[in-house]
Amino acid sequence: MNPFPANLVPPSRKLAAGLVGLSALWVLAIWTWPFWFPVSPEPVKALLTLVLNPVCHRDPAFSIQFSGVALMVCTRCTGIYTGFFTGAVAGFFFPAHTKIRLAVAVSFVALIVDFLLNLTGLKPVSDLVRLMTGIFFGFFTGFWLISALIKKEHHVSGY
Repeated sequence: MNPFPANLVPPSRKLAAGLVGLSALWVLAIWTWPFWFPVSPEPVKALLTLVLNPVCHRDPAFSIQFSGVALMVCTRCTGIYTGFFTGAVAGFFFPAHTKIRLAVAVSFVALIVDFLLNLTGLKPVSDLVRLMTGIFFGFFTGFWLISALIKKEHHVSGY
């Protein structure tokens, strides 16, 4: 028996949709930053700086740039957020395979290796590699999280 009437959306599906929506807004803000940041009021710039500094080093030398203005987060973080959004959308529509945790773990290891190679200077890492390892990790993490929320809904509703 389904505990949710046909006209009521289960809370886990609402949460999943909300996370996908917030992720979409965040990715849109990241990729459009160079176009709206220069004309933003100072309080907006200060608030965004306060929010972003704890989660990303934001070094322009390691950031994608448009018209001489760097994106608001580094290339790796841009990849993580972009990948998370695309994975979240996919997780909303497709069930997760049982090996999704392995994919998250492998992508995390790739991200850490990329980071350590860059940090130690053993091998220079290009922006493309940073972006791709970020996308790889973000995609599987977003897919895992959203599909887990949707799967929870199926267990609760008896499907």
